[in-house]
Amino acid sequence: LKLKPRQARECAGYEDELRIAMQIYYAQVASVDHEIGRIRDGLERLGVADNTIVIYTTDHGDLLGNNGIVKNRNETRPDEPGVWFRSKASPLASSSLSPLLVTGPGIRPGTHDHPSSSVDLAPTFLELAGLEVPDPMMGQSVAPLCRGKPGPSDRPVAMGLGRRWRGIFDGRYVYVPGEMLHDRRNDPWETEDLIGRDPA
Repeated sequence: LKLKPRQARECAGYEDELRIAMQIYYAQVASVDHEIGRIRDGLERLGVADNTIVIYTTDHGDLLGNNGIVKNRNETRPDEPGVWFRSKASPLASSSLSPLLVTGPGIRPGTHDHPSSSVDLAPTFLELAGLEVPDPMMGQSVAPLCRGKPGPSDRPVAMGLGRRWRGIFDGRYVYVPGEMLHDRRNDPWETEDLIGRDPA
């Protein structure tokens, strides 16, 4: 059980329960990977893989103990320790950063750290499909990055969960007004909350 610093600090004494939660999560990830493999095999069998762009993304990750225990032993499911550490409703990186994987014809191998959000998906999909992006559509297409070309300029992206919290991420800092400020470049595990420490 190799823990991130925040997990080690906040889940001390609950390693066995955290292990169960992680096993459940990674089993789910493995299941999704398997099914994506079946889809790609099907595209190959149908002879359309060379004419199909495959995009994989999701709307959130999982904290897996990065914010302490979510469920208490005395709550409704005390016999299911696997759920105690599961949570997704947070601006912390484990929850808010999610993959956007693109493969297919004209897609160049590579990685990018360009801040983007779900509002960028529709214009990206349209451009990748060779369709025009309507002027009133929100978001920025990252299709050029997928093709190895210069992409849109970096800009902060909005984050939020209904009325529970709202924040902004500029590629380095994640800020939730009055609650949280993390420098993900210098503190990738988000162990130090900088809110209120430096007015600048």
